[in-house]
Amino acid sequence: MTPKKGKERRKDEAANSLVEDGARLIPSVTRVFNRGRALYVYFQAYKQTPAPETQPLFAFVTLYRNGEAVYETQPASIIPNAQSRLGVMPLNFDLGVSALSPGKYDCQVTILDPTAHKANFWRAPIELVQ
Repeated sequence: MTPKKGKERRKDEAANSLVEDGARLIPSVTRVFNRGRALYVYFQAYKQTPAPETQPLFAFVTLYRNGEAVYETQPASIIPNAQSRLGVMPLNFDLGVSALSPGKYDCQVTILDPTAHKANFWRAPIELVQ
């Protein structure tokens, strides 16, 4: 198989959700992260019913330990891509977790739609190590 070049490669990268600004993202299968490095959270949200006018959504990441919130990012405003049929909204958060203790946490991503008065969540366990 010959490697793809130029325009063909850029078209494939545009369709790949794990390519952001030309950089390939590598997902963590184990969800174990070193505290000495930034924890990078990347995800895509989709607007179920694109509205004629594009209203922003808000997203933030919270880390819980033993049921208590110990870290939370500032809410980020995101606007659906009007050119996308699905209203795709790529989001990324760079979490500085060096001040947190090693151990197990629950990572929760929250997306708020203030216009529709709805919220959606994704939650998964992670572990921080030395």
